[in-house]
Amino acid sequence: KDYKIPGKRPMSKVSPMIFLNPSKQIEIVIGAAGGYFIPTALASTLSFYLFLHDNITTAISRPRLHCQLFPPTVVIEATFPSTIRPLLNQFKHQYVTNDTYSASGQSHAIMGVIQAIVRHKNGELESSCDYRKGGLPSGF
Repeated sequence: KDYKIPGKRPMSKVSPMIFLNPSKQIEIVIGAAGGYFIPTALASTLSFYLFLHDNITTAISRPRLHCQLFPPTVVIEATFPSTIRPLLNQFKHQYVTNDTYSASGQSHAIMGVIQAIVRHKNGELESSCDYRKGGLPSGF
């Protein structure tokens, strides 16, 4: 069992992250749950936020894909754009939608769940929760 006991390491994976700006002020606090999907969910979200300048809610909400090499299958969310799917075939990638994929005998309807707080240049804080699991941000 995965009981919460002091000093015990959780069986499930988590990945809290804190990003500092050049002035060493906290700019992003972000984390994810979701086992094998955590790294790709975080990489996707952070790429859309930091490099494509999506707001954090949009970055979190974008359709995701995941590939961990073994098995050599790209898992995409059912909402992944149909215009991009043929490109996966051109690169000889096999893909399945997350509602049908099963590496462990279980369907993976949720491909990682992101929670984030970002500080904007004006000092304003914005929080966002992943819609995939029905969460809502809470104040502090």
